[in-house]
Amino acid sequence: MKEVKLTGFDGWLTLKPKSIIIQRIIPMRDLRKKQDLNEGTTEIPIKNITEIRFKSVRKPKTKGFIEFKILGEKKISSLVKNLNDIFDSIPTVNEFERSTFSSKNKSLEAKGYYNETVWFTKAQQDGFKEIKKLIDELIDKEQNAIEELNEIPNKDMIEIKQGEILDNDKIVELFKCSPQGGMRRSHKTNTLVIVSNHVKSIYSDKWYGDELHYTAMGSSGDQSLNFGQNKTLHQSNDNGIEVHLFEVFDLKQYTYQGIIVYDGNAYQEKQTDIEGNQRLVWMFPLKLKNNRPIRFNQKVIKKLQLTKQKNYNKLNKNQVKRLAESKKVKNQSFRITESKSFDRDESIKIYALLRAEGICQLCDKPAPFSKKDGSPFLEVHHIEYLANGGSDTIENVAAICPNCHRKMHALENQIDIDKLKKSAIERLD
Repeated sequence: MKEVKLTGFDGWLTLKPKSIIIQRIIPMRDLRKKQDLNEGTTEIPIKNITEIRFKSVRKPKTKGFIEFKILGEKKISSLVKNLNDIFDSIPTVNEFERSTFSSKNKSLEAKGYYNETVWFTKAQQDGFKEIKKLIDELIDKEQNAIEELNEIPNKDMIEIKQGEILDNDKIVELFKCSPQGGMRRSHKTNTLVIVSNHVKSIYSDKWYGDELHYTAMGSSGDQSLNFGQNKTLHQSNDNGIEVHLFEVFDLKQYTYQGIIVYDGNAYQEKQTDIEGNQRLVWMFPLKLKNNRPIRFNQKVIKKLQLTKQKNYNKLNKNQVKRLAESKKVKNQSFRITESKSFDRDESIKIYALLRAEGICQLCDKPAPFSKKDGSPFLEVHHIEYLANGGSDTIENVAAICPNCHRKMHALENQIDIDKLKKSAIERLD
């Protein structure tokens, strides 16, 4: 492939066949502060990139970024030492500023500014989206090339019991796979490890009883069945690859479910991507080959819900609303724990409480008391019960006081039901 170079807001990004190079400029605000400045060129091998984050420009006068997480030490290949060269790279610098800073900072010398993030403007965004796709493809090729070296299938060496909890290092050791990602192919063991992370993931994997509907890979934009390991999983019934499932309920703890099989009927649905935009994703219906899924107790599920609540509480009302509005489910997912447990989206719950603004949507009275954090205590009620086919969406939830909540379940008064339905619709602003 040919070398590709893009200009960003704070530097340049160059893509080569085996590496990326980031060259930085010093922002004027830092020059004015007269700080000691670390400035230079960072070269990152493609094989060392473990994750790429991409944030688009959404509002005028804001910036987007592409961020690389790397494995290993950062190495500086060259340094920028000429202040005038830095000034030349900043279009907004006028002659007065140039002469002033040149006279006052003759001794200013860059000393290696380590950074794996490049910021860009709206006008530069499309180019950075394209270069991200190219880098994703190179990472996939690089990983496959590494895995194919000394390829010797040794699946018999993998001994692991259902329910066993491993850390990431142990998974890499057993399966000879990549240390990152939700789908990890290994040629050495002829396996594909898939991870359903319920704590920290943008993907919405769902259980329908004993069947897991697993989201394909691809964090931004519409997904493709031919991208990365999506193709591997899609062809797993014919390619002889053994697929192993892990679930994450606690950070850094991977619970082994077992070998899974794909029913061959992938389908598309809408989910939000890493930028919060609606996109089409592919869902793979999967079942365990020799076992039933582990029946977790309610304590595990409750702990997970509390963790998600804490994450959503860090967001503002508009951010929560955007996430909640994106959840449009036709069939309510559930998993078998000690009993049938419906999956409830925490963003919908948090948003229902925020939009109520402390007032019960049934009796129209303030919440009876405040919680320790000062927020009003209300409970979120599904107007049409999930068990009766109701959906976990913002159109089907209301925030009501504990007394009214008990009343709804005890009486199921149609007048009250109609009032809550009307209130929920009216609040869809």
